Amino acid sequence: MNKESLKILLTIGICALLGGILALYMNQAITIKSSSRISVLKTKPESEAVTMMFVGDMMLDRYIRAQAESNKYTSIISAVKRQMKEVDIVIGNLEGTITSQQSVSTYDPEDPNHYRFTFAPLVADLLKDHNVGLVSIGNNHITDFGSTGVSETTDYLESAGISYAGHPYDNKKISSNITINEQVFAFTSFNYADKRTSEITVEEIINLKNQTPTPDWIIILTHWGNEYQEESSSTQRQQARSFIDAGADLIIGSHPHVIQESETYNEGLIYYSLGNFIFDQYFSAAVSCGLVLQVEFNTNGTLQTSERTVKLINDGTTQFADCR
Repeated sequence: MNKESLKILLTIGICALLGGILALYMNQAITIKSSSRISVLKTKPESEAVTMMFVGDMMLDRYIRAQAESNKYTSIISAVKRQMKEVDIVIGNLEGTITSQQSVSTYDPEDPNHYRFTFAPLVADLLKDHNVGLVSIGNNHITDFGSTGVSETTDYLESAGISYAGHPYDNKKISSNITINEQVFAFTSFNYADKRTSEITVEEIINLKNQTPTPDWIIILTHWGNEYQEESSSTQRQQARSFIDAGADLIIGSHPHVIQESETYNEGLIYYSLGNFIFDQYFSAAVSCGLVLQVEFNTNGTLQTSERTVKLINDGTTQFADCR
């Protein structure tokens, strides 16, 4: 074999070797790329945070009902609708019943009917249209029209797609679970006007912790305290801390009709009273100013809060305003 032939063979061999190496590399690269893509497809996307808006007492009878029927129900909270629709869900205290019965509430504080509240059936759909997804019915007005009033209220809420907590008669409906963005929220109620004691609420919190699926968050909607007092009572504080010690993450209070203080305790957050959100009380600056609490629940177990205030206007409407 001459030198020229040897060079040609050597060149061919080197080219073949390099081609094999290149093919092996390309095959490995393709395999890695394919493997990486499959891995991404199999990886479960991280759940998003959940944003909730908590509002205070919602009472749509008496003067509010008269104004709503004269000026359309949508006018009552139309000024805050955009902000309510921007969160995942709005939660508040339904301070009365929803029934087909006529209103009997009067403007005379001496008349017992002054404090008996029932709202028109369309109120359930009105609240749903404003992104209210859960209400507390655990308060001193849910039984204003007896067991029939309670049944009508829950029927209208369920028809509108609104969950509730705090049923006064059915222990199986004292709590309610909601799942949003794969986070499980357990809500229960404590009502000073109910026969259930705070110790029973503690037991319910423990039961919620042990249920399946296990809730990521336990939230207590309380109806308690002294009306028109801007500072929580020692009883409220004792009860709240017992709820946190039992496993609650967040407590949202109502009933005083004014804003009370908030505090953190043992990694839990307590808002003793948010005051009013929809109500015909205008006799002082304190009762006509309510707190709106926005809470972002993160998947890592932390939460962030922001606060705004609303002012009750004497035409029956609610508007965001700096009133505190």
